[in-house]
Amino acid sequence: MMKEHIYLFPKEEVKEIYATAISYCINKVNKGSFDFQKETFSLYKETIDNNIIILEKELSATTFRNIVQIALRVEEFDWAEIFINDYAQYVDPKYRDNAVMFSLARLEFYRKNFGKVLDHLNKVNYDDVWYNLGSKTLQIASYYELDEFDALESLLQAFKMYIRREKSLTDDRKDTYLYLIKFTTSLMKLSYKEKDKLIKLKAEIEGIKGVVSKPWLLEKVEGLIGKK
Repeated sequence: MMKEHIYLFPKEEVKEIYATAISYCINKVNKGSFDFQKETFSLYKETIDNNIIILEKELSATTFRNIVQIALRVEEFDWAEIFINDYAQYVDPKYRDNAVMFSLARLEFYRKNFGKVLDHLNKVNYDDVWYNLGSKTLQIASYYELDEFDALESLLQAFKMYIRREKSLTDDRKDTYLYLIKFTTSLMKLSYKEKDKLIKLKAEIEGIKGVVSKPWLLEKVEGLIGKK
């Protein structure tokens, strides 16, 4: 119905209608209905193709990052790269560099170019708590993938101190990152030969709802379990 009658509304209301639909889809994804990722991407793409997302030549950094993230989740990597290059100009210059560099880091992570991930993250300003958390999360995974365990161990220790001291985070939110640190530390110490311990670790990760990078952690554990 929205697509059939959308032409009847002025542009400002069209943007609000799409925003509501996108918000609904994202809420579904957050509750575990991952089929709605494709719906979310499709809606975002419509707003871009029909010049709805850009009003008065402005695009918020948050929307910019969200569009890139959902494109990566549905494996539209080339599309995401084109979007970053073409639409960065619409993000407020004050926030543009961080939004672009962080989005490029995410893109290279999905492409498994972990060295490039770290290169882009080195250009991110970490004064913003959100970027600090997101960047450290990507760094942890990238160091692990590159077998840079000395650098990873130092990062995990520093990140743990940061999380515990950061007053803007609720205790529940802190726990989600502390679990990432805990499970990554355990993962580093285990060999693929220690199947029983790996199976136990997998069960522990699965049993906790709020864990940052949970799919990545499970992928790494399962990879070690299946290794001969």
